[in-house]
Amino acid sequence: MSLAARLALAFAAVGAVITVLVGVFSYQTASDRIHDELDRTLLTTAAEISAGATAVLAPNPAITGPDNDHDEAQPMVAQRIAADGSVQRVGGRPVALPTTPDERSLAARGHPGEHLYHNVTNGPDDYRVVTVALSSGHDALQLAIDVDETRHVLSSLATMIALLSGLVLVAAAAAGWLIARRVTRRLVRLTGLAEQVSSSGRLDVEVPVDGRDEVGRLAKSFDAMLSRLATSREDQERLVQDAAHELRTPLTSLRTNARVLRRFDELNPDARERLLEDVDGETRELTHLVDELVE
Repeated sequence: MSLAARLALAFAAVGAVITVLVGVFSYQTASDRIHDELDRTLLTTAAEISAGATAVLAPNPAITGPDNDHDEAQPMVAQRIAADGSVQRVGGRPVALPTTPDERSLAARGHPGEHLYHNVTNGPDDYRVVTVALSSGHDALQLAIDVDETRHVLSSLATMIALLSGLVLVAAAAAGWLIARRVTRRLVRLTGLAEQVSSSGRLDVEVPVDGRDEVGRLAKSFDAMLSRLATSREDQERLVQDAAHELRTPLTSLRTNARVLRRFDELNPDARERLLEDVDGETRELTHLVDELVE
């Protein structure tokens, strides 16, 4: 996997984590606010009903729900709980709400305005229930509202957050890919130049040096290295040429003396002595040249 792909995946992973965290936090915050608002609405409506405004329990003809298992136009139901625990219907949806020991105790001994909340499932419907002790102190009002609409809202919110999270994730991956390509573009170019030098052996390639970051410094160092290698190669070639030139003269003399040595018996003593001295001198010269090359 290329460096650009790894960087893009890293961006996408970071984006996914952040998106999930933000999405969960947003959903939880919205859910808490909606439920808090629902509880405040229940408490306010219960106060209105206890004051005699029972019209809020009547069906609303302007509302039609998509479900057939209950009447969406009449989401609330209210009933009174007497001090002895008996229940009297007040109005609203025609369902009977169960009462708990805490609610009956609140009706019998609760202070006016004291209230409690709980959730109830009645058939296919779920309700949020508030029970408020009345000012008379001898009974309580129990008011419930169907929370299906609230759940529809939260479900739509969750779907929207999921879609937005998906879009953010895709955008993060795309941005990561673009940034990774921009960051690694010069590295890819340097890699190609290094492979070209390695395969062809050419040192005269042009290395673009731009930027003052780490990649720019790397390109500058790579260019300097190629320049030094080219200079070193030129020095080696010049040394070989000079060595060949210096070695050619004593080698030619040695070849000449070697041909003369074939007629060594025909030479007079003086000629023999000069020939041997000449061979010895050429040998010393070759030794000196070899020592210089080694050094």
